[in-house]
Amino acid sequence: MVSEPIREVHIHRADTTVEPVEPVVIRIERDMPQVPYSDPDFAAKAAALFQTDGDALAEAIWESCPGGTVDALLSNLFARKASQFRVRFPQETR
Repeated sequence: MVSEPIREVHIHRADTTVEPVEPVVIRIERDMPQVPYSDPDFAAKAAALFQTDGDALAEAIWESCPGGTVDALLSNLFARKASQFRVRFPQETR
């Protein structure tokens, strides 16, 4: 079995002069568990998995990154998903 090279991203952590901020390593390497679509609890199980991963990722970033980095990340993520946040005005037609 050939292992894939791991892409690494190195960023700055929050200022440690006021209070200590431990370095954190975020590893995105696990395969998604296979839950059959036929499972009646598929949606709930998938939502719980995404929520758990999202909570852990958000906590690691929030506790370790400078506020400006968090702001830039949020801006970037919202820009990539902007079409999902668009609200049509009543006078607009499809």
